[in-house]
Amino acid sequence: MTEGLYKFSYEQEEKFEKLGLKYIFSDETIEVDGHILYRIIATRDLELCNGKKIKKGQMGGFVETTENLSHYGQCWIYDNAKVYGSANVYHNAIVMAMLEFEEKLKFMTMLKFLKMQQLLTKLKYLEKQKSTDTLPFETKLKFMARLKFIVVLLFMVEL
Repeated sequence: MTEGLYKFSYEQEEKFEKLGLKYIFSDETIEVDGHILYRIIATRDLELCNGKKIKKGQMGGFVETTENLSHYGQCWIYDNAKVYGSANVYHNAIVMAMLEFEEKLKFMTMLKFLKMQQLLTKLKYLEKQKSTDTLPFETKLKFMARLKFIVVLLFMVEL
């Protein structure tokens, strides 16, 4: 993500390097459970343990204090993830917002629903074919088994 990078002056970059800072706080703040959190900005290019790269000036997640995210190692807090209170992120830890996972789960559930609709359409077709009996009984059973499996999966996952 190279667009929208925060630009530092030469003097700022020298200061960050001398102090060994990996990130600084931006002016953007949010309040969570009575804690004021600050969005972080990378002060140098970073390569994380998952192979992803963070560019100098790239915005990260939110922290309450510098105790929440170490300036050492390959740790990072992404996007809208929040770390505060006594929580510490260090070594190779990577924190991502739960919303991303929830959105993926909703998308997967929607795909399952669409697949179920597709199987229902096939079952209706099979029912029409019942009178002529052109399809083998095993094929009909296979479609019904798939449908039941998807229905069970759909009810296991909340929308």
